[in-house]
Amino acid sequence: MSNFFPKLKVFCRNMTVVRCKILTNKMTGKNMLFSSSGFFKTLSTLQPPEKADAAVNLKDYRAAMGSVPSPVVIVTTAEYNKVTGSWYKRGATCGSFTSISSNPPIVSFSIQMPSRLHNLLLRTKKFAIQVLSEQQVHYSLHFSKHCEEDIDQFANIPHHIDSHGNVLLTDMVALLVCKAQAAHLVGDHYLWLGNVEMAWHCKNAEPLLYWRRTYRSLGDELFLKAFEELTLPYEYWDHEAHLRLAWNYIKEYGKEAATPLVK
Repeated sequence: MSNFFPKLKVFCRNMTVVRCKILTNKMTGKNMLFSSSGFFKTLSTLQPPEKADAAVNLKDYRAAMGSVPSPVVIVTTAEYNKVTGSWYKRGATCGSFTSISSNPPIVSFSIQMPSRLHNLLLRTKKFAIQVLSEQQVHYSLHFSKHCEEDIDQFANIPHHIDSHGNVLLTDMVALLVCKAQAAHLVGDHYLWLGNVEMAWHCKNAEPLLYWRRTYRSLGDELFLKAFEELTLPYEYWDHEAHLRLAWNYIKEYGKEAATPLVK
């Protein structure tokens, strides 16, 4: 098989297939399609869709993308009002943050339209990206909620504004301060690109992840396995570990079913 398709490596177990790959059989010269069922067929034997403009099922698309773990970040920006002598600050939770280029360093994120943050970014042309830790789920929930124009989103959130007017939260896993490069309307989202002017990270913090509509952390599964198999060293079994175990069981089984497991 490697002689036919030297660049093809397929990992099918526990994956959601959203597209099929068209490859050329170098022996026959025919185009072949690899499907999720594991069979190869020539394109001439495939039946065309009933509708020429058939689109991907949005439910399947969202489920497939939900299977991709993503970091959870808060994007912030602020504008100083000389008349009132106060800062107008906005922040939003984003799960579509990624690095575009390392030289020069450029990152991107997207926010759903309409957006007050987008309108403010058009004026400030700068933003800070704060990568949340596994202990900061409440930040993600807070900045994902609708907030009226006259409400201060940061009233109960520890933060400060630096000398350049950037809104910085505390105790982040990583921080990227950026100058806006461009903004594009793509589908139902605004895609923002930014040139990174400052980067910082905490070596000892674990990031918060979002996967299949739930918040996750890197070590929970390994932690639970070590506990259940009695391989967790006694010195690590402290009050914090017990709370962590209880929280994960509640997320997995619900409060009632988790109670006897925790005890």
